[in-house]
This record gives sequence, C-alpha cells and structure tokens, in this order.
Amino acid sequence: MFGYVTPLKEELKMREFDTFKGVYCTLCKTLGKRYPQWTRLGLSYDFTFMALLLMAIDPQPLLPYTGRCMLHPLRKRTVYHSHPALDYAAAMTVLLGWYKYLDDWHDERDVKAVFALLALWGTVKKIKKQYPLQTAHIEAELKRLSNLEKAGCAYVDESADPFAKLMQHLFCDYPQLTEEQRKVFELIGYNLGRWIYIMDALNDLPSDIKKNNYNAIVLQYNFQKGEDIEALKARTMPPLEQGLTYTLDSMARAYNLLKLHHFKGILDNIMYLG
Repeated sequence: MFGYVTPLKEELKMREFDTFKGVYCTLCKTLGKRYPQWTRLGLSYDFTFMALLLMAIDPQPLLPYTGRCMLHPLRKRTVYHSHPALDYAAAMTVLLGWYKYLDDWHDERDVKAVFALLALWGTVKKIKKQYPLQTAHIEAELKRLSNLEKAGCAYVDESADPFAKLMQHLFCDYPQLTEEQRKVFELIGYNLGRWIYIMDALNDLPSDIKKNNYNAIVLQYNFQKGEDIEALKARTMPPLEQGLTYTLDSMARAYNLLKLHHFKGILDNIMYLG
C-alpha cells in the first residue's frame, strides 16, 4: 500500500534531488543498522517523506557527509548522521511491514510471510515495547479496517478512514513534536493516509476484480460481472478525483502551517507537484 509519495524529479534542482536520495539512502542504512539487513526491502518513498518532514522541522543543523551505498559501492553520495526522525521512520517501516506479513498469512496463507514473521519476532517485540502507543493505534485501526472489509463496506470514504487514522497517529505520535506541531501533523497524516488508501484501491482494481478481493470502489460503484474495467474507471474517476483533490488541498494547507528549517524545496515539490 506504499510507494505513492514521490517528488517530481524534473522540477527538482540537481542538488535537491541528491539530497532527497541522500535521505532515502540514510533511511535504508538506518534500517540495516538497527534491524535485520533484509528489512531494507521494506524501504518506501512514503516513509522517506515522513523522515524528511520530521527532520525539516528540527531547528538544529543536520549533519550530512559523503558516504557509500551497499548497492552502489563505487559511487559516493550525500548521507546524514543519525537523527531521531530517521530512527522513527525506520521503526514504523518495520512495524507496519510486520502487520503486512501478518495480513498476508491470514488472507492468503502465504508461507513466505510465516518465515518473515518468525524472523522479525524478536525485532518487532522490541519495537512494540519502545513504541506502545503507536502499536496500539496500528492494531486498533487495522482491526477496524478488517471489520469493515468483512462487513462488505460499500463506501470508499468509510473504508479509507481506518488507514487515514493509522497514518494520522504515526505522524502526530512522533515523540519530538510540540503540541502545536502535533495538531498540524494530525491533518497531514490523516489526509496522506486517505490519499494512499484510495490510490491503492484504484491501482488494485484489476487484480481485486480478478481475485474477487474486497475493494470499496467496486462495491460503491456497483461493478457488474463482465463489465469493462476501463468503463468502471471512467465513471468512478470524476467523483474520486474530486475527493482526492480536496484531500491533497487539505494536506497542503496543513503543511503550510509548519515552520521548516530544512528541505523546503524538496518538500514543496512533493506536496505540490509530486
């Protein structure tokens, strides 16, 4: 369900794109340093965005240096020294990955998911102990989402709400936030989660229809067996686009309330162009 939050590369300055790649690379390094190396496979642009945004509100100077990447050992690039936002984004990446594997096992009896769950058991136990509030919120919202799916909820807005609330909690529960910042991140996280959920539902339409999986768009817009998927998209896109535009506008208005000390050009690009 992740991978939708990206910058528009063509509109970034070269040094800004290098900085974005540097934060992405540093988050990858943080995952490998703090958790099993293979958790790097869960790296996503969405949690890179989280790290960027949480680092950007820190008034303290960031500490970049030139380093090398395991995947590209011959190429030097800008990376960053440790930062609480990177540690937090890495922990949330692993924690949500754990629940994704759990879901894969429950829904599809995916054997690979069992091996991943066993391999992560000790790691996730420590993360849950370190972040009990986030763990409780994730479990509560995923349970609510599961109940809506089992009940065959036929309303996109209602089915998107649990994941929106989940992302809201992950952003605003970052320990370093002031109360004022927390209120802003509630809005950013909620609208980001809602947007990701609906975009994922749109992208999954063909496979969900083929496999007869739950998809609120299919139910709300009365997809008929044998109907062309493109025809379904054609009649669902106008109202969905209207809702998505409102969601992005709400997120942008909240974002404008933040005082940024770093990465403004990159974050503006992601918020308004990406």
